[in-house]
Amino acid sequence: YNLLCQREYPVGSLLHKNLDNWDSIQYSKAHYYGDNFPNGEISDFDYNKKIQELGGFVMFEFWDLPGWIGEDEDEYVRAMVGYCKAAKENTGKPPRIVGVQNEKDMKEELVKRFVPALRKALDKAGFSEVKIHMHNAPRVTNAMNRQSRYTQNPEVWDVIDYSATNMYDYQNHFRNPDGFDSIMLAWDQATNSRPFISTELCINDRAYQTDSYRIALTMGQLYEKNLTITNAVLIAYCWTILNVEQPSFGATRSLFVSSPENGFIPVPSSNQLRVFGAYSRRVKEGMQRIDVQNNNKDLKIVAFKGAGNKGTLVALNRSLNPIEIELDWTGVEFNETEVVDTYSPN
Repeated sequence: YNLLCQREYPVGSLLHKNLDNWDSIQYSKAHYYGDNFPNGEISDFDYNKKIQELGGFVMFEFWDLPGWIGEDEDEYVRAMVGYCKAAKENTGKPPRIVGVQNEKDMKEELVKRFVPALRKALDKAGFSEVKIHMHNAPRVTNAMNRQSRYTQNPEVWDVIDYSATNMYDYQNHFRNPDGFDSIMLAWDQATNSRPFISTELCINDRAYQTDSYRIALTMGQLYEKNLTITNAVLIAYCWTILNVEQPSFGATRSLFVSSPENGFIPVPSSNQLRVFGAYSRRVKEGMQRIDVQNNNKDLKIVAFKGAGNKGTLVALNRSLNPIEIELDWTGVEFNETEVVDTYSPN
């Protein structure tokens, strides 16, 4: 499924001041979604190394900052650079991208000190190739309230490589997905001087936490909107794999779950994997999105072109009627078709 973007926020407030427990298993917690959240994660450098060997990369940020950081930018950058050093030592590479902080609000005063200091410290430590994405808020509406701390402070925005936000407020528009377009457009207009990373997409509203094909296709519309309205360069689902006691959490928060019935081997959690995979499997890094026109508002199409006349087109029919497509794409001949529907397995 080409799920090779490993985003992590390990240890948090449990990180030792000497930075020696990034991937110490004794600091992990049973994570049946929510227990000890958000401080139960650790890194697994062996896993990250495998992701990189498969052609992927790692993104890193803190959720809770270690308590000993406080409001000290020197301690903040020591921890951030410390992770980069540990990652390179254990996997051969530092993370490709680091984020300022995940979801939690950071005061403007700290943003103005922490972010420029982070860029300077990364460069000084030999990690000039490591990029920085802005703090990613839980919802686009939150992100809009916070983006001025970045865009209106040149010393901050000049060292930010990617804009970023999660999009949990899309759930407020499940009954009218196009009602979310204006919010996404406002976000794009405010931050489009930087390429956009859609950092975390899934469902956390209990009203929609069910293994429903309609729910999975509604999320499919969000993927299409991310790729077109905000021109995202990366879309990340919340979890790749989760061990769950409540099946609904797996079906809506994670693409795979651990299966006790199958010796704890991972299995697809729901139709979410099949719908997300319709985009992730064939849209490869380096492809460029091209404009698509069609005359049916219920046919949502996104297309990408790669080297050597390679192309990927994903068509999502959100109507109740079958649609016949006549395709005109000069220079591209399709030789594989994947069908995502209620009758096709992952």
